[in-house]
Order: sequence, then structure tokens, then C-alpha cells
Amino acid sequence: MPRQLPKYCRAIKSRGRLYHYFIHNRRIVARFQDEPGTAAFHQQYAKLLRTTVEPQIETAAPEGSVGWLIASYKRSPAFLSKGAATQVSYLHELDRLKPIHKFRAEDIKRRHINAIRNMLMDRPRTQELFGQVVSLLWNYGIEECDFECVNPARRMKRAGKAKAYVSWTEAEMRLFEASAPPSHLMTAYMIARYTGPRRTDNVDLRRNAYDGRGLYIKGSKSDTPNYVRAHDTLKAYLDTLPPTLTIIADELGRPIRPERLSKDMRRHLNQIGLPHLHLHGLRHAAGAALADAGCSSKEIAAVLGHKTLQMVEKYTKGAEQRRLADQAIVKLQKAKTRPGRLKQPGPEAR
Repeated sequence: MPRQLPKYCRAIKSRGRLYHYFIHNRRIVARFQDEPGTAAFHQQYAKLLRTTVEPQIETAAPEGSVGWLIASYKRSPAFLSKGAATQVSYLHELDRLKPIHKFRAEDIKRRHINAIRNMLMDRPRTQELFGQVVSLLWNYGIEECDFECVNPARRMKRAGKAKAYVSWTEAEMRLFEASAPPSHLMTAYMIARYTGPRRTDNVDLRRNAYDGRGLYIKGSKSDTPNYVRAHDTLKAYLDTLPPTLTIIADELGRPIRPERLSKDMRRHLNQIGLPHLHLHGLRHAAGAALADAGCSSKEIAAVLGHKTLQMVEKYTKGAEQRRLADQAIVKLQKAKTRPGRLKQPGPEAR
């Protein structure tokens, strides 16, 4: 099955090589300098959308309409301050509002948003993201454009529960390591297990991101890279890798696309009897391992690159619960062993 490209992006083969172009109104606007899925690609794509597509949308949509609101939001600091990958994700969700572009934004009701949202019933994660983005859009309209209306997407109830990624267990990680995976899968696994980056951040790691002691991990949702010291096991592995442009590379030393990494990992996990696992589950495993080791929430956030401690709890609540439960039982046992605390059974109980 061919890899899905974002809207306006087309792949054209020339002289045996595949090139990617931004095409709008049947006209080639620009050629992408980087591969789809990389942070640099997202940045160029978002810029081309703002400079090529949005001016036409704003011209076609009357002031105060949904289309006008979207165009205004895309130029705002609230949108531009987000990471490139987040911008592209938001743009994709906002594009779903195209059927109501010409209607007054203040006239849109929850039933109109639900009609579009219900088309995503089989994709609960996308459905939830769509509701969040639409809510942010109308919040912007109310706060910055003086709209006098109720946010039609405010506190929308989740129609379906998104399936959480399963954290890898120690036994499952040992099984994976013993299965002799291809080198690019093993490298992605080692980095994800000990530092927990997201898939795109993992494949984007250049060779110079590793200085022999730790990794500079540039998150797609942050502006500056985090420096994470390499675990001794990870360091020993990275020191054996051949010199390539990116740390994760194929058998010919070429960079790996995020989509190919996921596809290859899916195939290998299925083959070794672990179809319920995903690469992202190693991010959960990394957070849980740090929590089990007694790391604070701030320490875990420094490794995983989270901006809020609330996100840290998503990965560590299981480990935290186990540790607190252990402490509670230890206290209970100590209380029962103290002399004079327990009553002796009476004659009727003997």
C-alpha cells in the first residue's frame, strides 16, 4: 500500500529517483528539500500552506466566516508558536471544516461540529484531536476576534475511547532483543527504550546528535533540543554503530522514514508473537522504568521532553501506584508487629 502523503504533496519519479513537490491548483509551487515525515519537511510544508493556500482562502471567505476565522488563526501567535509537526497536524484537522467555510462562525452550533466529527467514529484518536483543535479555533475567535457566541466544541464528550499504547514488559523486551531484528529496528528500539523519544524525533537524530556521552534530542513539539545522558547499555551500543548521516539508517546507510520504521517494526513484532506492541509503547516503558527507579516527575520530564508534569503522569501513574501500594503494605505490616497493638483472642474464639 503506498504511503499516504499530506494534502498538496505529490511524489514524482525522475531518473530513477523519487522527488516530492508542493502542488496547488495543478501548479508546482516548490520542491521539498527533505523527506516527508521529518521535522524540516513539516516546517517547509507549514510555511507553503501559509504563503500559498491561506491567502486564497481568506479572499474567498467573507469576514466573520469559518474560513476567515481559520485563515486568521493560522497567522496568529497562538498557532505559529506551536511546533512544525503540531502545525501540520492542526492544519489537517482544520481542513475538515471546509464544508462550512462560508458560514458565519457565530452561527455554528455543536450539532454542525458533531456532524463532521461523527464521520471519524472509527478513529477515536483522530476524533478527539479534531474536537480539541476546533475548540481552540473558536476560543481564538471569542478571545481575539470578539465573537459573541458559545464555543460549539467546548467540552465535547468523547464518543469512543482511544486504545492506549501498551508499555513493553521486561520479558517482551528480552524476547525482542533475542529475535535478531534488523539493525535499524534494533537501533530505534535501544534509543526508545533508554531515552523515550517519539518516532519522528527518533529517526531525525543526526549522527552529531550523539557526542559520545549523551544525545541531543530535538523534539518535534519543542524549539530547543534536550540533552539526555546515554545509559551505559545504550552508550555501548551506539559506540559500535558505523558512521552514517542519521543514527537510524538502513543497510546502505540511508536515513529511514518514520512510516517505514513503523511498518518494519509492525511486521517484525507480528512475526515474533508480539502483535499488541508498538514502538511508542517503549516511551511508556522508559517513563515507567524511570518512575520505578525513584525519579521525580521533573527528572522524568527532563528525559522524555515533556513540558508539563501532567503529561508525565500519563506514563508513570502505574509505577507510582505500585510504589505507593508497596509502601502502604510495609507500613501495615510494621503496625501489626508492634507489641500491644493487637488484641488477644478471647475464650469464645479459642
